[in-house]
Amino acid sequence: MDARTRYFRQVRRLRRSARRWSVLAGTFGGASAVLVPYHGLGWPDAIWAALTGGTAALTFWRWSDLRELAAQPAPEPVDPARAAALTRARIGAVLARLPGGAGALAELRRVQGRARIRGSSVVPAWERLDRAAQTLVGLAGRLGGPAESAVLEAATAER
Repeated sequence: MDARTRYFRQVRRLRRSARRWSVLAGTFGGASAVLVPYHGLGWPDAIWAALTGGTAALTFWRWSDLRELAAQPAPEPVDPARAAALTRARIGAVLARLPGGAGALAELRRVQGRARIRGSSVVPAWERLDRAAQTLVGLAGRLGGPAESAVLEAATAER
């Protein structure tokens, strides 16, 4: 969620909260105004008066929070391309943590790279390079000695 969406969501939430506390303060104030003269002053009236005062204080507090937040300028909208890149990166990170997800992402990127150059004159060279890279990955676990370190270095460089 970007900062602009978070800002407007917080403004809506504070406005709803301020309205709710205003209604409660009005309800308790009205109940106090009706019940105090009806029964006279007693301990239940002290409870109504305390509820009225508490909700009035919370109402004031919520409305002042809302005014303070609304006085701040809203954040600028996020560039759609940047938002899409962030979303893609988040989804890729989630998929990479799943079993087999890293391999699926690598295959997806390989296919995307192939689709980008489709129809150009470099396709045969790209196919040879891609086949060699897949062969290198397949040989990585079988080689030993000095070739093993070279394959590991090539694999880390490829990533």
